[in-house]
Amino acid sequence: MRDYVNGAYGILSLVHVVNHEITKSMETEKEKLHKLLEQRLEDELQNIDQFMSDIHMEFDKCLSAGVLESEKTCVTRAKEEVIAPKGKGGGGYHQTLRAVCNGQGFCRSTNGVKTNMNASLSSSLCDSIKKMFSKTFKKSQKSISAKIDNFSILLESYDEETMFPRLAFLKTEEHKLKADLKNEIVQRKKTIYSSLTKSIMTSMLPSYIEASDVHGKGSLKRMQDILESHIESSKSTMFHDAKGKMLTLLAKLREHIVQELRSKLKEAVKQSLHNELPLPDISEHYEIVKSAHEKMMSKPITDVEDEKRVPEHSSGKETTSEQVPLRNNRNDEKTKKKKKQKKRAKDVLAGAAFVDKHMSALIKRVTMVMAIADDLLGEDMIQDEMYSIIDVAETSEKKMRVMYKALRSGGPLIKSAFYTALQTNEPNLVNDLASP
Repeated sequence: MRDYVNGAYGILSLVHVVNHEITKSMETEKEKLHKLLEQRLEDELQNIDQFMSDIHMEFDKCLSAGVLESEKTCVTRAKEEVIAPKGKGGGGYHQTLRAVCNGQGFCRSTNGVKTNMNASLSSSLCDSIKKMFSKTFKKSQKSISAKIDNFSILLESYDEETMFPRLAFLKTEEHKLKADLKNEIVQRKKTIYSSLTKSIMTSMLPSYIEASDVHGKGSLKRMQDILESHIESSKSTMFHDAKGKMLTLLAKLREHIVQELRSKLKEAVKQSLHNELPLPDISEHYEIVKSAHEKMMSKPITDVEDEKRVPEHSSGKETTSEQVPLRNNRNDEKTKKKKKQKKRAKDVLAGAAFVDKHMSALIKRVTMVMAIADDLLGEDMIQDEMYSIIDVAETSEKKMRVMYKALRSGGPLIKSAFYTALQTNEPNLVNDLASP
């Protein structure tokens, strides 16, 4: 409720002031305010850009230490934890190690025990950034999200009252932008952290493929030798590559934050100060929302408190004409929500049914497999390891066979997401299969 009133107040404030007479002095005042806000924006952008640059340097230092430690211990750690752990040998472990290679460095036993070569090799790198990563991405005063919360181009005080409604609109736009950026940070955080293990897996893929092709007498020893030899020969570049990929993702995040703040806030300033198109008369609505906004500023009102008020009007007390629409609106919203949920469930089942029905044709005819995999990864429908397994498959048909393994294990939701991605990337194929 508070966010709704704040947002409505900001927008109606702008419309209200635009509808009033514009004098020459107001034009002068707007130009003055525009310059102040533009300068404030550049100062704040420089501040946050420097903050992100400092974070990048700290990660560079931590990762450099992790690279050195990884190069020293990687062979020993891989042997002790995965390649040839003490007390495990013979035919039983031969099957485990082969499963690790077939799974591009990862396998899970029937009793749930995980064996992960990629995690073992990247553990020193992950340990080196653990504290820095937590400080940067979790709730703390030194996190990126906290820095964005403190970011503002709004002036602490401004004497000209005619500009207050325009500043109220700008405050609303700034709040929405910062919320969007913080959500984006949450989405990118997982990708940034998992980039270390994913990079190690990519570097190790040739050895996994070679070892998985080994069969016959003495195959366990030969598989172990292939893996150990590859780690030894690749350690001088493998960990540096992983470090570089994480730093690149951090740099892209920095660029995204600065670019979004600059472009979106410049546009918001322009709209708040120079949008003079004729707009409808909203004086009555403006006064109502303004009153609600002022009450909220003096006494917090929550949705829970609002819900408590409704039963009072239906328990024998007189109900006013203003209260009836409130209850009706809420009932309408609940009905609409239920309809949307039913439609969503129906769409999910329909998409899953399409994927099951046309499995054979889709495996043979889909060519944009990685584009679809990108969509599924972006929606957290498949994990990084599954994405990599799909990526290394040699042909589109083989990629789709791997894809269907993920679809069958994920159930209707992932099948529906696959169907949506298929509609986007292979619309002609979907139409062809759907036609009678």
